[in-house]
Amino acid sequence: MKNRYRSTIIACYLGSVTLAIGSTISPLLFVTFQESYSLTLEMLGRLVLVNFVTQLIADIAAIKLVQKLGLRGTLTLAHVLFAVGMVMMGTLPQFMQHHYTALVISTVVFSYGAGTIEATSSSVIDSLPSDAKASQMSLLHSIFCWGQAGTIILVTLTLRIIGHGNWYWIALASALLPAANALLFLKVPFAPALPPEEQIPLGQLLKKRVFLLALVLMACAGASELAMSQWASLFAEKGLGVPKVMGDLLGPCLFAVLMGTGRLLFGLFGKKIDLSKALLCCACLCIVSYLGVTLIPSPVISLIFCGICGFSVSLMWPGMLSLCSERFHGGGSAMFALMAMFGDIGCSVGPWLTGLVSDNSTLNTGILVSIIFPVMMLIGVAVFAKSKRAE
Repeated sequence: MKNRYRSTIIACYLGSVTLAIGSTISPLLFVTFQESYSLTLEMLGRLVLVNFVTQLIADIAAIKLVQKLGLRGTLTLAHVLFAVGMVMMGTLPQFMQHHYTALVISTVVFSYGAGTIEATSSSVIDSLPSDAKASQMSLLHSIFCWGQAGTIILVTLTLRIIGHGNWYWIALASALLPAANALLFLKVPFAPALPPEEQIPLGQLLKKRVFLLALVLMACAGASELAMSQWASLFAEKGLGVPKVMGDLLGPCLFAVLMGTGRLLFGLFGKKIDLSKALLCCACLCIVSYLGVTLIPSPVISLIFCGICGFSVSLMWPGMLSLCSERFHGGGSAMFALMAMFGDIGCSVGPWLTGLVSDNSTLNTGILVSIIFPVMMLIGVAVFAKSKRAE
């Protein structure tokens, strides 16, 4: 399998890096956007909301798109859209009078491509023959984290070299990888689809209460991760008074590295670990990390807890995908697209809620309020695991 589908796995990994660029680049430019275009915290939070609401729409549309174009055509088109969106992000604000509108338009385009990649790449990996699907899924999502870390380092250092006024070159350069990966997806092999008799219709899945619970947990997973990671850069600089380079490297970069480490470790040793128990432990650690970031006055310790939060959320998203794949085998790309949609609902609501509360209080309070998501994750995973044992 590894030899036959090696190029397919590589293309999916590069797709994860593309997703990392899409979810990371805007927050790293928040301070630049705020100072250059006089944007409020709520407007910045709304930009994140636009990003993930668009991805949510793409998740829904991906179900029909795959039926019409197949996985190959869908993934190729998604990467092309992402590349076009990045080019627009680097050019439109330079020519349009309403800069915020330009940012919103470009965000919609690249986010639609990102959402389609997210909704389909996991199902491609799950469809490949393997006796360790949960570990393989975790490895796929660990690449997303390393992509985040690489994006943070490159963007932070590049801004320092070329200056914030030339930020648009970063957006233009970010179009190169998805453009190249679109060409790769035109050639890689895909695993045969499941026979119709083994497939579970989406309508049948939606009648299962435990599956509906899984969708809610996907939303909690996305919110737990993004409510922290999307605001970590601004929180470090404005809330903790840490210089931007140091804040980005010790805040969102450490978050991404430890999130990737958690997924990598599970990818390597996942066969020996009970996934449900691991998710419960992750939810508990996430609660502790949110408290550490917001309640401890030391900037250094707060940033350390920000990194710990990355480790705590590492298994939430891929873990829920794996649990559902195991429990509802045959759900196929439609199931993964629906789960990605609810994950993106969480990715939208979490950062937006943080920004909304922050505008009426402080960013510290906004992040603290978002502790509700890992708390819900803890309760929900316990119920999900109990229902499995009762079957």
